[in-house]
Amino acid sequence: MHVEITSYGIKVTATDGIGSSQPKNLKPVNDEKGNVSYYQRFTNKDQRAEHWLQRLGKALADYLRKYGKMNISKENEKLVDFPEGYVLYQHNKEYKDNTKSRHDRYLYGAYKFRSPKEFEPHLIWLVSGQVNNCKCVYCNNSPRGINNGKRKESTLEKTINDRSTKKIKNDSEAKKIEVENVNKPKFAKTLYRRGEIVMVNLNKTGKAHHTELIRNSSDENDISIFYWPGVILETSKVPTTDNMSDDTASANSDGCGIIYKAYYKIHLLELSEVIQVDRKTLLPWLACKKEIPKSFINNNKLEPNVKAYIQAIDRVNKISNIYTPVHSYKHKEADDHLKEIKDPLERKRLQDMENYPHYEAILLGTEMIYVNDYVRLAPINVASMSDDDDSEKESEYLLNNRKEPEYLLISSIYKHATKGIQFTGDGLLRGKLLNEHSYRRSLSDYEWTTVNKSDAEYTIDLQDIAGRFYLLFPNLKDRINCNIPKKLDERFKLLGIEDY
Repeated sequence: MHVEITSYGIKVTATDGIGSSQPKNLKPVNDEKGNVSYYQRFTNKDQRAEHWLQRLGKALADYLRKYGKMNISKENEKLVDFPEGYVLYQHNKEYKDNTKSRHDRYLYGAYKFRSPKEFEPHLIWLVSGQVNNCKCVYCNNSPRGINNGKRKESTLEKTINDRSTKKIKNDSEAKKIEVENVNKPKFAKTLYRRGEIVMVNLNKTGKAHHTELIRNSSDENDISIFYWPGVILETSKVPTTDNMSDDTASANSDGCGIIYKAYYKIHLLELSEVIQVDRKTLLPWLACKKEIPKSFINNNKLEPNVKAYIQAIDRVNKISNIYTPVHSYKHKEADDHLKEIKDPLERKRLQDMENYPHYEAILLGTEMIYVNDYVRLAPINVASMSDDDDSEKESEYLLNNRKEPEYLLISSIYKHATKGIQFTGDGLLRGKLLNEHSYRRSLSDYEWTTVNKSDAEYTIDLQDIAGRFYLLFPNLKDRINCNIPKKLDERFKLLGIEDY
């Protein structure tokens, strides 16, 4: 169950509301007839929002006691907050002809819900793992589950180039890969995440001693210091104001017209210094990574700051080979879905999946990758497929059509008993830029197509993930190459950070 029981009530940890459309007319506006209409956003402390949270919390608590076998006290029968991306509004209408004003409340998220009762089945569907069809009035007759669709059905695995595997529906159409549009979120998550390693432009930190450090770096050893590696300790958001400069792709909308600018608290490696900067000061490690000759690493004759820089780069290069799954959870396949599977081997495979640890995210080298992220894939050499991997006809089809995915929209991350960390999701191709002059670049500014069918997913091995897709660096080619598992505390100990 995707909930946390706290001393304040029930916290829902799953959502489908991020990036959803929200009311924009938050100030009174007169129409052509002189009537006034506007939306009013409620905070959780407002008694009208508290009413919704109490009603939903009571219904959810009853469900969790019955089906989740959870012991929830009467005092905790309340939602701490709505699921992320869901906001309660009141639509106020005041009529010029003195007709009685209207004040209608709606919960905006994936849909516009008109009452707590109407939202209850959708909330329970979110909490239960989204494996069954949602029974709310909006999702009914349009099956919804994790990854914007129902859970993928019977599939047959094959190996490509002895590395990647792709699952294809085992029916008469298995030889054909269809291309179709994919639902895209409006905004990506914050550009950089807590725990990631980034490169900091010392010229843009506003610190005089940083520009002095650049000036004093030794050029005689071909070591020029402009970007310094750092670990993101915290991220924060501040509402933008009119006098703030545009920060394309680092700003996030909260779904109700308010734009937030992101700031990052960075621990500069080897300098034991913590600074706070905005997005424009940072670059992904893969966009600016450095290779230092081994002869420099243990050279005690170097200027101290240059030596610190080399040691910091050396630490990051070591971390680049390390992966750390985080936020594990128990996966449960829906019983009614298992009953629909006719192939006993496929049914057993899905049941075995329940024994594998699943994760909400993974630290892959220098990057933090989440479920629902768009990630780049390493090129797949279809021509090198052996006849043992698949049928000869399908190999020929794939070779001739070359519709292998360039990206993956991740739906799950788990650890296979024998194959290690694997990712499932929709295989994507990125098309042309649709909105070249977008004020704030978003994923929907690109044309995206899926190369798997709607009832099949790709399964990708860890070594075939090249890295995150960055809106500001859409043509990034460098890739992650991880093969060493480490625990979180071991990872930060290698970075020289003991109190992360």
